[in-house]
Amino acid sequence: MLSLAQASRTCRRLSSPLISPRNMGTYGLWNYLNKHGLCKQTSRNREGHFMKTNHLLLDMNAVIHATLRESKFSSDSVIRDVVEAVRKLVLGFPPSDTLVLVFDGATPVAKIRTQKERRSAFQVPMGDSETTSALEGLKYNHDYARRAILLDRAEIITGSEFLLACEDALREALISQLGSADGGASDNAPRYSTVLSGCDEAGEGELKIASFIRRLWIRQRRTGTYTGDDAFVLVGNDSDLALVAIAGTPYRNYSIISPNDYSMTAIAELFEHWRKSVPTGTMTEEFLPSYRIDFVFILLLGGCDLFEGIGDTSVLLWRLVSATLR
Repeated sequence: MLSLAQASRTCRRLSSPLISPRNMGTYGLWNYLNKHGLCKQTSRNREGHFMKTNHLLLDMNAVIHATLRESKFSSDSVIRDVVEAVRKLVLGFPPSDTLVLVFDGATPVAKIRTQKERRSAFQVPMGDSETTSALEGLKYNHDYARRAILLDRAEIITGSEFLLACEDALREALISQLGSADGGASDNAPRYSTVLSGCDEAGEGELKIASFIRRLWIRQRRTGTYTGDDAFVLVGNDSDLALVAIAGTPYRNYSIISPNDYSMTAIAELFEHWRKSVPTGTMTEEFLPSYRIDFVFILLLGGCDLFEGIGDTSVLLWRLVSATLR
């Protein structure tokens, strides 16, 4: 195992100029996954599904951004598009056990400045002449779901009225799907459980997803049903989802789906690649968790949109460390 001093010298020797932020996430992570052939396009089967799964988890902030085609948008049309996007995801990746939809909760301290800057750029929404008093029965200043309120992409921040309206529209759609008009159970009601965590619940979407998986593991351990083989489809495009799937959970079968084009990152195949990369031909199950954690720790050294790190050098450092671990 490399000592900290050796690792530091290696970083300085291999280091190129620090990479400037190109997009959100951990530097080098997606490139590493893509170069190992883990990112691919999905295709439908004869039943019209891309992939069946036990648990479908949706990062709703990513889903909403994927529906936007311009920086300015009309609230009513986008809310309809969001509900339709969720419907298509459920049909394309049908869950047998659980559907989880999460919105970002309270803003992390590190992002408060960014959120304030976005809010300061807002202008009064256009397209609705009704006053707040005329909408006394609503909890918003505008009827975002039924009127064409012109908004900016920066409005998609935790707790904004637009996001709250998206939440309510999804709840209404889910209720209509789960129940019949007379309040009884619908014959077409899904057999899976549905969880919707909104902006009023603390935690970013990725943290909520990790917490759900942990609670599921605890419940399965208590009931003696845990095997580690549950299949998860995580819909989102943030590096945190990949980090959660790689290191933060006691399951193996993960696929991350981009809400933009349904391209898939197969985390389960990464585990198999690692298991077969050792000289003996197969890494033991007991050693894999440690290997996963080491990988994430080193990749985090590369930096992200919140801090500068060693850039793409982190991938080179991982190659050295993984060779030592073998």
